[in-house]
Amino acid sequence: MLFPNILSFSILANSACATTIFSEAFKAQGLLGSHFGVPGIPASFDYVIIGGGTAGLTVARRLVVNASITVAVIEAGDFYQFANGNLSEIPAYASSFTGNNPTAKNPYLDCYKFHPADNSKRPQNSSAKYNVSDWSTSGGPAHVGYSSWVNPISSWLNVGFKEMGIKELTSLLSGNLMGWAYIALELNPTTQTRSSSEEFLSDALEKTTNLMLYKNTLAKKITFKNGVGTGVVVESGGLSYNLTANREVILSAGVLRSPQLLMVSGIGPKDAIQAQGIEVIADRPGVGQNMYDNVLVGPTYEVDVVTHNSLANPNFTAQAVAQYQKDRTGMLTNVGGDIAGFERLSPPDISNATYQALTSTYPSDWPHIEYLILDAYFGAGTDSTVGLGNGKQYVAASVGIVSTFSRGNITISSPDTAKNPVISPNWLLDPRDQDIAIAAFKRGRKLFSTTAMKPIVVQEAFPGANITSDAQILEIVKATANSVYNGAGTNKMGKFDDPLAVVDSKFKVIGVKGLRVVDASVFPFLPPGQPSATVYALAEKIADCILGGS
Repeated sequence: MLFPNILSFSILANSACATTIFSEAFKAQGLLGSHFGVPGIPASFDYVIIGGGTAGLTVARRLVVNASITVAVIEAGDFYQFANGNLSEIPAYASSFTGNNPTAKNPYLDCYKFHPADNSKRPQNSSAKYNVSDWSTSGGPAHVGYSSWVNPISSWLNVGFKEMGIKELTSLLSGNLMGWAYIALELNPTTQTRSSSEEFLSDALEKTTNLMLYKNTLAKKITFKNGVGTGVVVESGGLSYNLTANREVILSAGVLRSPQLLMVSGIGPKDAIQAQGIEVIADRPGVGQNMYDNVLVGPTYEVDVVTHNSLANPNFTAQAVAQYQKDRTGMLTNVGGDIAGFERLSPPDISNATYQALTSTYPSDWPHIEYLILDAYFGAGTDSTVGLGNGKQYVAASVGIVSTFSRGNITISSPDTAKNPVISPNWLLDPRDQDIAIAAFKRGRKLFSTTAMKPIVVQEAFPGANITSDAQILEIVKATANSVYNGAGTNKMGKFDDPLAVVDSKFKVIGVKGLRVVDASVFPFLPPGQPSATVYALAEKIADCILGGS
């Protein structure tokens, strides 16, 4: 059978009668199939990377710039276009399968080059400010840009924040976070579609021949000989085989899976490993510990402006699809949030004891909470895939806690990576986090109670204005708090004399050779805000170190 060297497919919105005017293509040097590993056949490479995500694909693309280096990427999933329709491409569908409902999920899912905002397409009172010096205009292959649609609530948030004394910033990337700003997104402004690390893979397929992808392939175990990483045992469709790493294994499976893979391979807390009958290669008690995450809380309001809840109306959605297909404008270009804002807390919003703990733990320029206003009904946070379809408009006054004291952990209940690790996020376990969460909830409520926002606020839809005491708010918070999906720190970087350190400053695993971890699990702490850009920077740094001989 002959394989074409271009695989084309179209973006289609959820409409049977939509007219396709935009197409995508995977291009490849030579035969497309030559870039994919054959299941069941052992193979050897210089570097074997576990995980085709933000860090893994970035490192892979940078390494294969050197044509003499061979790289294999092991990815348990598939291209998200194949696994999730267009829900992973169209910005407005970005929240699909998020929330705390375990039954609302897609089993096949594991969501820079700067482009200034085209303010001519945005309302006059919602022009995006930015510092060009914060960005590269010649980078790539990933893109950073702004959506064509601005949520109407964002203009009201502008005046609401002003009344609260939270100032507008030109940028959140210039060293000062205390304020609010329109945020740039991982988005291609031309196509108004998601831009992700997959573009590093596409770029490699098109321009190189020394990267091999093993998709739908599960890493089962990292192999060692005399304390040196030698490769990975993998499984594809029930076939088990080995991929040999002549130089290094690079683990980029993320904050949950990377510690799991270390433990099933014999690296981690000795007792946990031996309990599963696994031979101990290196006793590193910090593996799976120190898990940071940001927690999202806040009330939801019925409002008198158009929001993403409109997409629950089939007629509105049909119009939005037509507009998106015609010229890449309209609500589908927006992820459901335009703005981020940060501030610090102080008494009487929080107790003196919590305030003293914050000031002694975090730097003076480190914010305590982050406003992440969501342009739809969030309520108890059970599922964001389908908007509340009662014909009303809602906005969630969501606030994230970005200075936390609770730490989660990961462990294993099986030596088989096909079984999920045991995750204990421990959100709000520390009473100081509960104090901050109550204050964050109240700050979100205060924003929507400002005089400036009263003209468009109809009522508090969840949990309701009758929930007033700290005890009542805490019960609501405990029942509805959600992750902001910023988990980090489960294989933290540290000094050799730190018993909880897992990797050194080059992200080499302490106690063995030939193995690095490159993902957010190596962060010793979680920076405020969303860590995606930091993960890209981390991957770029490590790729540069490897190419430079270290």
